[in-house]
Amino acid sequence: MPTIETVTGSVDSAEIGLTLPHEHLFVDMLGPDDPRFCHVDWPIIRDECSRTLTEVRRLGVDFLVDCTALGIGRNVALLSDVSLATGVRIVCSTGIYKALVPTELRDAAPEELAARFVQELTEGIDGTDVRAGVIKLATTESGATPRETDVHRAGAMAAVATGSAIVLHSPHAEVTHDVVAVLEGESFDPARLIWAHAHDSTLEENLELAERGVTISYDAISARDDAEMVDRIGVLDRKGFGDRVIVSTDTSMWVNPPDLAYDRSIEHLLGVFLPRLEASLGADARRRLTHENPARAIARPTRG
Repeated sequence: MPTIETVTGSVDSAEIGLTLPHEHLFVDMLGPDDPRFCHVDWPIIRDECSRTLTEVRRLGVDFLVDCTALGIGRNVALLSDVSLATGVRIVCSTGIYKALVPTELRDAAPEELAARFVQELTEGIDGTDVRAGVIKLATTESGATPRETDVHRAGAMAAVATGSAIVLHSPHAEVTHDVVAVLEGESFDPARLIWAHAHDSTLEENLELAERGVTISYDAISARDDAEMVDRIGVLDRKGFGDRVIVSTDTSMWVNPPDLAYDRSIEHLLGVFLPRLEASLGADARRRLTHENPARAIARPTRG
């Protein structure tokens, strides 16, 4: 059976409940070269994230995918502590954001990066038994840099080796197509790709990649017009791609430095957007978006 790896253990994908497939507890945008990187008060951050997720859990959320990769502040101890404190099951990411490569991997070849990702997906992270559940990659909006392409190749190698999904930060469709070509060059199946920030491209561009099996992630709910998002989802559904859409908010509960924080609202997604979508498209469509589609997109086959 397909399984989902969380920071508190493996879960049968059939058990998945209401899921937020693209969120962040903590993000550090300074980068590994900045001396202030991750020099923060972790107990305060843990308490704040726990308060937020306690409310999210009260609103019915069962699973959350934390899309924070290496190089931007991923902290598995934080994720584990908050998951245990709140009851929200959290999926952790491996992978690298753009070219923010951790110092110890600065000169690593794609094959070495892939080996690190596979280790984190199958054995554990930072000496723990916490395993990553997805691979997070990203590309510069104007096109991948050579180092980003190295990371993309590594991510594809790791995905092929483990059956894991890739979450790709790429707001523009033309660049996304270029990255997909690089991934396919490593025998990666686009049906295992989640295109994050697809709302920044046109509906027609969304449809083109959905036709290739890509999961379309509208993860700025509360920051984009609700009616437009509902309309897009309706078109994708009518075109036969209703199983290839997921929704989230891309909330960062704590951002370092604080002046880079941005407002998103999980409460709006749950309390306003989803009821509006259900009124327009029906209860079955709502459940697909929040339960079945995330489970299919992020689960990976159990291997003997």
